Amino acid sequence: MSDDKKFTPSDQGKPMASFPDYGSMRKLKLGDGTEIAMADLIREDLYSAFMLHPWHDSDAWDLYAYGVQMGDLPGALPGTRPTRAHTNVPRSGETGLPRDWQMQVWKWRATLSAPLDQTILDWASETTAQFHYNGKSYVTRALVELLLHPCSLGEQELPVHIREHLSYGANIRTENKAVLVKLREWLRGPLDETVRDAATELNVIAGLVRDEAVATSLRRVQAKLQPGRSITCWLHLDGLLLRAIV
Repeated sequence: MSDDKKFTPSDQGKPMASFPDYGSMRKLKLGDGTEIAMADLIREDLYSAFMLHPWHDSDAWDLYAYGVQMGDLPGALPGTRPTRAHTNVPRSGETGLPRDWQMQVWKWRATLSAPLDQTILDWASETTAQFHYNGKSYVTRALVELLLHPCSLGEQELPVHIREHLSYGANIRTENKAVLVKLREWLRGPLDETVRDAATELNVIAGLVRDEAVATSLRRVQAKLQPGRSITCWLHLDGLLLRAIV
């Protein structure tokens, strides 16, 4: 982002998405003419998370691409399985919502497991989030905007109608690698210089080793030498959800 738009911790807002007032409406008419009984809809947010780990060198994260216990949690050390705390999507967004599910997404927003310190805000200001659905990419936002207040998915204040079996997801990417390096150094915290050098060398070696099991073991030893702290970031899709009763 340009230098003329700086964010500070005092800019923090309450990330609560607002919904239209449907009043006494009994049915919601969709763009394709389909009518849904309001009693069948629930207010819901679909969330998906990634981790900022002090010793993981990723600078991009794919969200809604996994479900509970499916693959590794993006940004975490290999072998870290996502739990219900990380996502509530029923399956990978690559295969879309399950049969007889659909959602009207009005807003999207982001939350963090840590306060919005200046170092985090600097990183979030240089990180973008993009939502895609059914092969179409929607407006790209700076992550810091989504952390400070809910935003619409499109250029207009209109919902996005997600249907069953049509792929959806979000991509998070840090455009300025220097702020990401600074953030990870901040996460690692102060430590004896000798230990820091040893941990750094292990990180380099782990990146060169072809055997994934050996690389994972090296990173775990490295994490023990300099554990630091991790941050979890969630992306939320807020809207009205219709799902099949199972």
